[in-house]
Amino acid sequence: MGLHLKREKERVLLLSLIYRFSKLLAILKPKTRFNLYLTLEWIFDRLAHEESFNYFSYENHPLRYHTHGF
Repeated sequence: MGLHLKREKERVLLLSLIYRFSKLLAILKPKTRFNLYLTLEWIFDRLAHEESFNYFSYENHPLRYHTHGF
């Protein structure tokens, strides 16, 4: 038995798939898996950075906000 609480957040399909895929990576050595995750983090951070310039105008981009004031 146990206490069952209603889930407050919606399930996100992509996130669920990524977590399931990560379980398959358990066959890798921990250091190899960690290096893979660090590389993916860098790649997605860079892609989000580049995509942000399509979302925000040049004048209102968060990365440029402090530069304009300076």
